[in-house]
Amino acid sequence: MGRIGKALLAVALILGAAPVAVAGGGSHSEDVAETMAAVKNTATAEESYRTDHRKYTTHIGRLKRQDGLRYDEQSIDLFASWADENGYCIEARHVDVVKARHYDSTQGNPRIGRCPEHRRARGNWRDQVAGTLKNAATAEESYATNGDGYTTDESVLVAEGFKAESREVNFDIVSADDVGYCMEATHDRLRATWFYDSDMGLPKKGRCEA
Repeated sequence: MGRIGKALLAVALILGAAPVAVAGGGSHSEDVAETMAAVKNTATAEESYRTDHRKYTTHIGRLKRQDGLRYDEQSIDLFASWADENGYCIEARHVDVVKARHYDSTQGNPRIGRCPEHRRARGNWRDQVAGTLKNAATAEESYATNGDGYTTDESVLVAEGFKAESREVNFDIVSADDVGYCMEATHDRLRATWFYDSDMGLPKKGRCEA
């Protein structure tokens, strides 16, 4: 729903009229319903996954492959904020809805807002940052086998198979030449920056040297 569509929706709500679908998307209530359905379907998939693995998972890809999870990936950004053997929290945001929706298995009902912070959440977010840096390093090494050295072009790494672990991870290739490279990554929910220097070989908290 574009800017004009949202303006029409606001006017309709003020006048007490029922929201109508506009070009490029459904009504606000339809978008919310779609988001809630995605959250509930993910919860069902989580329970199915636990039956087979005795724990829940933060890997939405596994729920799609193994447990039949389906939702509109073009409109909804969905992920599991945390998961362990005892529970999980799923979060979803529709591109045309301002507020996210979440489902915390310890609370039992979908709610407005983001997942409450959990003791496992920060660890999962850090793992997403570290995993993104490792994936990028693998892509750098793959590209370097062509004999052209390393690259600062992220699109080149994508062509080599690179993909961030989460849409909330922000990634940057700070430097690269014929002999090495350094990359940084942050997470929208964490304050710290992590970096990966090819001379060190492991993701660490901090920044690349200037």
